[in-house]
Amino acid sequence: RTDQFFTVPYPWDGLNKKLRGMRTGELVIWKAAPKIGKTAMLSELAFHIHESSDHNIGLIFLEDTAKSIGLRINSFIVGKPLQDPETEYTQDELWDAHKYWVDNGRLHFFDPSAARTVENIFQKMMYFVKVENVKYIFLDHISMLSYDAMESDERRLLDKIIKDLKDFAVAHDVNIQTVMHVNDEGRTRGSRAAYQLCDALIDLQRDKLNSDPVIA
Repeated sequence: RTDQFFTVPYPWDGLNKKLRGMRTGELVIWKAAPKIGKTAMLSELAFHIHESSDHNIGLIFLEDTAKSIGLRINSFIVGKPLQDPETEYTQDELWDAHKYWVDNGRLHFFDPSAARTVENIFQKMMYFVKVENVKYIFLDHISMLSYDAMESDERRLLDKIIKDLKDFAVAHDVNIQTVMHVNDEGRTRGSRAAYQLCDALIDLQRDKLNSDPVIA
């Protein structure tokens, strides 16, 4: 750490050169179209932090179920994509992976069956920080928190959510990695606050229709 913040390097050299790692007190927004792989990418980052540091991590995956979150996280330990129905695995493999996370005790989850309101999300983040000493929070995704808003209120609500996330990161010295969906033109939904208030805005893309499965 430095006198100002904790930092964990990204697992990718290019981002480290640009951003100097994942620093506490900062808000990083990944903008991505649906089905690009943003949840898998955030999970990779969370696992990387877990394995390369001693920091505690909070996961808030609003589109998932408890089962899908557990299978994805356990996949890193088993070494197989457990959420793929064609993947074969044993109950012993699943139990050993689950025991690994329980014994470490540094990964904390928001129950996706709980109320997915802005107020409840921030209360859970406060619990992560105050009770579990979490330093890195992953929120997937901001856009879901505005789905129930009237169209005329969506921009204002997104502005407030992003400002509150930034204020929370600074006030509690945590790093928040979050996602915003984009429209068909590649623009974030509703608000320009993402460009103005975050510490980094990263555009996540891939060529889903490429004939090469690695590129796709």
